[in-house]
Amino acid sequence: MALMETCLTPVLLAGALFTLHPNNSHTADRDGAFLEAQTCRVGLGAHVLGSSTEFYAGGIQYGIPFALSNSVAVTLQPFFGGSYTARPERQLPMGAQFWTGINVLVSYDRWIVGAKWGHASNAGLKRPNVGMDWIGWFVGMEF
Repeated sequence: MALMETCLTPVLLAGALFTLHPNNSHTADRDGAFLEAQTCRVGLGAHVLGSSTEFYAGGIQYGIPFALSNSVAVTLQPFFGGSYTARPERQLPMGAQFWTGINVLVSYDRWIVGAKWGHASNAGLKRPNVGMDWIGWFVGMEF
């Protein structure tokens, strides 16, 4: 696959997000389940995410695979885009903000397990700009 070639091999992920409290800055807890759909696991793609805590995100990603065998691979997916929360809080004072992070996927044939780190912030457009961080785990399938 060429470096910037887009792809269409859909991926569906389901898992849980857990709020991080970095630098002794306590943020609101927004722990909950999420569903994520991706256009692909490898290469340039897009994703959308919805959570049980009324947090929604989407954007672009780029999957970089590392084959461990013919049927097992580890894929790093940095991502960037926008997000929306239906419940603005001190840490996310605007309904819309930026969303960035990385997924680490381990795939076996079509099956996927993995972990996620994500950060939502308004990039200083409105004070305070505390932002929120999440870690998560997921399972899924590539179609």
